[in-house]
This record gives sequence, C-alpha cells and structure tokens, in this order.
Amino acid sequence: MTQTDEWIDIAEAAVRADRCTATIRNHIKKGSLPAVKSRATGRDGRMIEKIMIRVVDVDRVFPKFDMEAHIRKVESEWVPLSERQQQTIRRVFMEHWAEQSAKEQADRQGNDDNAKQGN
Repeated sequence: MTQTDEWIDIAEAAVRADRCTATIRNHIKKGSLPAVKSRATGRDGRMIEKIMIRVVDVDRVFPKFDMEAHIRKVESEWVPLSERQQQTIRRVFMEHWAEQSAKEQADRQGNDDNAKQGN
C-alpha cells in the first residue's frame, strides 16, 4: 500500500501531525482536511463509524518542519555583528553581571546580619 492509498483515523492523524484531535476535527469541519466516514468493527465487535483521512492530506495540511534546512538557510543568510555591536553586547552583559553580583552580595550581607542578630 502506498502512502496515497493509506488511510488513518483522527487519533493517528493527530499523532502524525503533532496536533490534538480537536485541531484535526476543526480542519475537517472547515474543509481544509478532506475526510470520509467509514464503518468498521469496533473492539467489542459492534459496528462503529470512524472518520478516516488520507495520510497525504494530513502531510499536506500539516507539513513537517525541516529544522536542519531551516538552520542551513539562517546560517547562509546571517550577517556577522559589527565590532560596535559586539562591544555594546559585552557592555550590557557586564553591567547586568555587576548588578546581579551586587544584589547577591547585598542579600548575603543581609542574611549574615540577620543571623548575627538572631544569636
């Protein structure tokens, strides 16, 4: 069976698309994801009605994100930071680090003072 012939139910479509079943149902309701009702035998032997979706339609509506291709694209288009930008970033980080260090030192000093008063 080829992928164009393969049919899956809503739960399987949700897993394949990395979405919840409600999202799959919403796309079916809107008409953006074609589906058919099919009768099948349930686990208990009774006939049930299932909504079936072609795999190719799930893949078309919810394309897989190719992270590696995205990274290659970003890397091919990025522009290095200028020396001025690098200096500004260093300065901001150093100022932040100094503020955090001063705050931590003040907190430690306050804790030491409280401990001395408690004795």
